[in-house]
Amino acid sequence: MKMTAFLAMLLSANAWACPNLTGTYTCKFQDGSTKVVTFSQENKAGVETYNYNGTAVKADNVARRLPDDDTLKKKTSRAWCEADILKSKLVGKYYSNGAYVGDLTLDMTFAKNGNDLKQVNTGNLKSRGGNDYPQNSEVTCSFNSQN
Repeated sequence: MKMTAFLAMLLSANAWACPNLTGTYTCKFQDGSTKVVTFSQENKAGVETYNYNGTAVKADNVARRLPDDDTLKKKTSRAWCEADILKSKLVGKYYSNGAYVGDLTLDMTFAKNGNDLKQVNTGNLKSRGGNDYPQNSEVTCSFNSQN
């Protein structure tokens, strides 16, 4: 009985560690392009579940298969919370113009920076030839106060 209570306490403590990312943000990238992203979230049965632009992301550290698209196939994603940061790992086969390029591994973090949202991506693309191409970027997205 004590072990069950201890495990329940650990699991609930993990849910409390998840950051509140709710809001709409405008991200401006190095090339000058912008993208509006919206986060909402709710706790479902002890698991913090984020909605990122219409995609549900469960912060339970369970790898899930995602649907293929033109550029990324056989992809999986998992997410978890750690020290007020939402972390995610994306792994898949990267394609360009229908041709297989290599294996992508991308670690992403999302955290509040004041009212803004900071996203940091680190990873690499390992080409068929065995070369590694770093995939690192950082962007701060401004909170849209008119929500």
